[in-house]
Amino acid sequence: MDTMAPVRMLATVGSRLSRVSKKRRRTEGLRAAVAISENEIAVALVRKLDGQRPKVLRIMVEEAPLGFADPVLKKIISEFDLRRIPVSAVINPSDYQIAQVHAPDVPRAELRAAARFSMRDAFDFPIDTATLDVFDLPEQNSHGNKKMCFAVTTRGDAVEKMNDVFERQFRKFDVIDIPELCQRNLAALLPQDAKGVAFLMLRDDFAQLVLTRRGMLYVTRRFEYRERGDRNGDSEYETGE
Repeated sequence: MDTMAPVRMLATVGSRLSRVSKKRRRTEGLRAAVAISENEIAVALVRKLDGQRPKVLRIMVEEAPLGFADPVLKKIISEFDLRRIPVSAVINPSDYQIAQVHAPDVPRAELRAAARFSMRDAFDFPIDTATLDVFDLPEQNSHGNKKMCFAVTTRGDAVEKMNDVFERQFRKFDVIDIPELCQRNLAALLPQDAKGVAFLMLRDDFAQLVLTRRGMLYVTRRFEYRERGDRNGDSEYETGE
């Protein structure tokens, strides 16, 4: 009888448990955000552990002229090991619009349905088949008794297409977010956010400004670059305290 067999078996089990433990430690607190546009893919990898401030571990932007279908997506998934960690998707700025509107006077459970009916004129594309969501503004005192809210709607089946691709590519995909709320999340980490932060994001064809305070979004404005050196704010949504 091989008296060493149980010892070898225990050693093998211990080795496997050690590898599993190391993998868990490597992925503990990790989350990736992935944004895919018509010509590039951007990824940010962040670690947030209990009681600690989030830490950006890595950022990558790669040219991807084929968008979702570009082979560079598989390369990024492998390089960042994105199948093992939670993944947030950031929707393309051209696929949605955000507007500040009067909130329908209905119970909260009926807000989305009522908003779809009452906010048709707030967007420049049909919202009958679009995905629509609403979220509260901070407490307001400059609009009388009318409560305001932000409404977000996406063009056509943009959300369905993104959801289909991300569910197939990322095992732990769980969130689709808009750039304004991503900026809000970053601003909320700054100590200055207690009194208020203006956060400006610059892109090739537009600039996007958000004003936040205490983790709440107050103002969002986009400036389109019509011509070189020209900035034209074509939308402005704001509330006061």
